Amino acid sequence: MVFNSFTFLLFFIVVFCCYIILPQKWQNKLLLTFSYFFYAVWDYRFCTLLLTTTLVDYTVGLLLARSEQHRKVLLLCSICFNLIILGFFKYFGFFEKGFIGLMSFLGVNVNPLAIHIVLPVVDSYSPLPENQLKISQTSTSREKTLTNKNETT
Repeated sequence: MVFNSFTFLLFFIVVFCCYIILPQKWQNKLLLTFSYFFYAVWDYRFCTLLLTTTLVDYTVGLLLARSEQHRKVLLLCSICFNLIILGFFKYFGFFEKGFIGLMSFLGVNVNPLAIHIVLPVVDSYSPLPENQLKISQTSTSREKTLTNKNETT
């Protein structure tokens, strides 16, 4: 499904109408479900990758909201996890070609790996670590507000 197609326009209208009709409690679940559907239409094999990154980042977000001690470590782990996945999909071909070129220059015949990797759009523009930081900041703000209220009473 391409963004400038009639099919996408219909898809967008259906999602938008469902979003408006649903109570706020269900709106994010609807968007998540239709996001998975949208990526599955493009290439269903990337849904596993999308699900994995979603689960890792959601779990880290929950832990950030509850943890006082390990917030920086959790955020760093999540960011590293996402950067490793992004780096693999984005730069594997580049490093593979460079390695094969270097080996052929040195006279070593190397057969290239038969892996053709496409960068999924989801990883190229993933805002999940940014959202975790917002969750972390919001959680801290709420705790300060609760502390201030308890001190005044």
